[in-house]
This record gives sequence, C-alpha cells and structure tokens, in this order.
Amino acid sequence: MSEMNLLETPIRYGPGERPLYELINLWAYEVLTYRDIALGEGGHNPRNRWAQDFVGALHIRQAIGRAVSESDLARLPVLQAVDILHLQSTEPDDKRVLRLLEPYYDQFISNPSWWWWTRFPSTGAVFEEAVGMK
Repeated sequence: MSEMNLLETPIRYGPGERPLYELINLWAYEVLTYRDIALGEGGHNPRNRWAQDFVGALHIRQAIGRAVSESDLARLPVLQAVDILHLQSTEPDDKRVLRLLEPYYDQFISNPSWWWWTRFPSTGAVFEEAVGMK
C-alpha cells in the first residue's frame, strides 16, 4: 500500500470512520494546542482546554495506534514528528494522573506500544486542573 493510500484508509473513530490523514491532523492540532498552552504561547485561552479534552486527544492517538502498524509508522513522517513533539511537551505520568481521568486506563497502559497513555503535561492549565482533582 502506498503512503497516499495509507493516509486515505478509513479508521474507526467515534460513531463512524474518518480517513487516517484527518485523525493525524486532529492529533497534530491537539498536541500543538496543549504545548502552546503549557508554554503560554499561541494566544490560546488555557480555559478552553481541560483535562478531559487532553484525554480526548489521547483517544484520537489511540484510534491511530490501533490502525497503524509499526511498519506503517515508518512511512508516516508527519505522525512521527507529532509524536516526538508530544513526547517533548509532556513528561512521564509518574503520578498516574491519567488513571483519575480515564476509566480504561489500566487496559490502555497494559499495552507498551500505546506509550501516549504514559505521558501528561507537567505545566499549564490541564496539569493544574488534574492535580487539583487528586
């Protein structure tokens, strides 16, 4: 399958399907937004994004992760770049904040290839809200 065909692959997300490229675009938007909020950049209102919105972004990545194999990932440099940015703008969730926010956390964390469930912002409004929930 060519890269273009791969990007057009319909991926189950929510009540329907979306092409892979749309989910990658959504994931990129969310990662950039949370990074900007944590850094206080980009003119985003931090109160327009909450901890549950962050979890929603992880579900976008989850849909991608279920559909894209490791060999496919190598053919998707944009997804790789967004994943690297996510890694750079979050820290290991050593406090298990996500466990408070996601009912299926234990199921997701049990699969080591779903690494995005192990990361959480360490600063910014999303972090502050989640820590306040503890």
